[in-house]
Amino acid sequence: MRREAVVKEYFYPSDKGTLKKLFQSWGQVGTVKNDALVSIVPHAGYIYSGEVAFRVLSSINIKKRVILMGPNHTGFGQRVSIYPGSSWETPFGDIDVDEELVERFVNIGLKTDTLAHLKEHSLEVILPMLKYLNENCKIVPITISYLRYDECKLVAEKILDVLKYFKDEVIFVISSDFNHFEDEKTTLVKDKYAIDAILRLDPEGLYDVVRDKDISMCGVIPSTIGLIVAKNLGAQKGDLIMHTTSGRVSGDYDRVVGYAGIVIS
Repeated sequence: MRREAVVKEYFYPSDKGTLKKLFQSWGQVGTVKNDALVSIVPHAGYIYSGEVAFRVLSSINIKKRVILMGPNHTGFGQRVSIYPGSSWETPFGDIDVDEELVERFVNIGLKTDTLAHLKEHSLEVILPMLKYLNENCKIVPITISYLRYDECKLVAEKILDVLKYFKDEVIFVISSDFNHFEDEKTTLVKDKYAIDAILRLDPEGLYDVVRDKDISMCGVIPSTIGLIVAKNLGAQKGDLIMHTTSGRVSGDYDRVVGYAGIVIS
């Protein structure tokens, strides 16, 4: 089963030549790559956040297995939903699903579900960049809805149970925007609370501050899970690559979305 692209031309160009020129305008792909464990990248339209995501992903080693986690905006499907199909469409050609890893996750109790992925954009917008940067990588696409912190830990533990067999072959890419639809000054302050918790490698601190400070960070749950996994895999630091808002493009600073790109290694 192939998951066809549903937000091409809305969130990103469908023509690979146009995409390639766009990626090149955001900077050359370096030859020295950060051997990251986890990266956090935004998933808005490329005009707003594409450069942030590309600058992160082009700076790290995109390994042959990518666990791609993002929020479920549609509300359909399982709360933790792994796509069960064989591939996803991108302008650079289909990107294969890592069916071996998917099977391992299913065997330890995670659920596959198609419905959660049918119209969800948070993972799709990352795929053209992954395919461009490593045409041979495979993905495990996972959408996640609301979970309590103890449930985040349980999901992370299941992931870690599988990763002990594949640790050096896997990188996590977490898809998340930051604060939504407040003025830029407020958004930058709120974003910083969340970013600081991530850079401290503090998953519970991130979970709590997003709740306590009313930060509308759509990918806080996958980010929390990613941080728990990263710490257990020996992460030492987080680096902020870029932080901006939609206002820098739209000119509307009264109602913005925050975008941050972070590498954890």
